[in-house]
Amino acid sequence: MDLNDDCYTRMLKLYDSMPAKQKIITDYIVSNFNDVVFNTITEIATKIDVSEASLVRYSKNLGFNGFYDFKLAMVEYYKSHFSILGKINKAIEGLPTNKLCFSDLIQKEIDSLILTKGSVDNESFRSIAKEICGANTVFIIGNDLNFSVMNDLGVRLSRFKLKTVEASLSDRNVFEKLLFITSQDVVVIFDFYRPSVDFKKLIEYIDKKKASIILITDSFVPPMIRLAKMYIYINRNSNEMFNSQVVPMAISNALVSEIAKCLGEEVEKTLKELGEMKSTLNFNIIEEFSL
Repeated sequence: MDLNDDCYTRMLKLYDSMPAKQKIITDYIVSNFNDVVFNTITEIATKIDVSEASLVRYSKNLGFNGFYDFKLAMVEYYKSHFSILGKINKAIEGLPTNKLCFSDLIQKEIDSLILTKGSVDNESFRSIAKEICGANTVFIIGNDLNFSVMNDLGVRLSRFKLKTVEASLSDRNVFEKLLFITSQDVVVIFDFYRPSVDFKKLIEYIDKKKASIILITDSFVPPMIRLAKMYIYINRNSNEMFNSQVVPMAISNALVSEIAKCLGEEVEKTLKELGEMKSTLNFNIIEEFSL
């Protein structure tokens, strides 16, 4: 373990070698980071159902002098990575000292895509596509920041005659949509930019419904990863001031292509049917149907 690492990185690096009780503590902290930052050691110990001494030992195992030092490190991490001001400061620090260069900004997107390319195993990706193809209904869930990606994936899968339901966690009727999830369904969850305890609760609920969970995320939260049947974890910098959709959209595009390949001739038949429907109904639509 590198003592120069931030508190979050230390927890994840040591996670696999931790005793069972310390894994429970880590699971709670990474899933409830906001609450932990603002609660006392007594309140945190009560919520996790461990002793205060256990939290002190846990902190020392991470290389801190005690829980107080660990808490200070968490506060700094929170201010730097989760607060709006922290994100703005990081973005400003990352800008070149000379005039803002368009090519530099585009290069950052390219670098993120290259990193993404090396993060995903091809065989696992094909298995995810097959799982989606075999679903009764494909639920696509995320937050408002990922709405454009969710909507795009839902529309394009519908063109393959796959039944889809899209739901943002901030939708007024999100619970009514979740009500219809069954063990025959697949739930694709986009958890980019804003990890939250809401996603952990959501995944726990879906797990009880015995639906297959496919998690696409840039936040490595152990309890969420464990409950997902399959996942795509992208190791990237998600703390930018502006939330780029390039990487999530690239993953969605790749999924659509792999699913089309998996469905084979059925895709061509469906797109032909859509074209004929357009001609018959003669709606005022300009664009052609395509992948």
